[in-house]
Amino acid sequence: MMPLISQLCFSLCFFLSTAVYATCETATLPAPFSSLTCRAVTHENTCKQLCVLRTDQESHWFLFSAQSFTVKLDIPASFYGVTAFEISPTEHWIAIASAGEGHPALDVFPLQPLLENQAVEARYSINPYPGSIDMERWEDAEHLRITTDRWLPYNTPLFEEKYVQFRLNVTTGEYSTDDKDLTNPVKYYEKMLTRLTDDWEKQEAMNALKQIQP
Repeated sequence: MMPLISQLCFSLCFFLSTAVYATCETATLPAPFSSLTCRAVTHENTCKQLCVLRTDQESHWFLFSAQSFTVKLDIPASFYGVTAFEISPTEHWIAIASAGEGHPALDVFPLQPLLENQAVEARYSINPYPGSIDMERWEDAEHLRITTDRWLPYNTPLFEEKYVQFRLNVTTGEYSTDDKDLTNPVKYYEKMLTRLTDDWEKQEAMNALKQIQP
């Protein structure tokens, strides 16, 4: 990986010498800079590039602009290793996927306060430990698609190597899925108790039932 200062210098020169600002398109960087991820964003009526630069131990956020100085941002995430981020179509929200010691997490923040370097808590923080989670895409201005092997929002396990795509409504906090097996959590885990043969998995299903209907 190239040194941090070298990547920053290249990035600034790249942005200043391209036309990405004219159409407010996300910049595509050459392969040697795969540790740098950028998304176009409108801030103060100007098109800018919000970028995260990943190093071995931390992630650095920057706001690049052709009209002003580069600004270093303090954007929190559950873990130091930011793996991806996506901005909602209306630029009201930012979803950040991160990982630490192999454990993934997903946070959703209001975007504009972060661009002003204001201290903002995550509106939603999803830590699926010991499971996994992947951010798919923004379906529209309010719905973020997530793939996981946990039943959200209970964070209880799904069995038989099942992965499901959920929609998170960032306005209401509600989760929904088109998976017909997951219409009723109680019935799902009762069904799993009749199908599972592993004692540990059966105990996990029992624990899930107790959590859902204490």
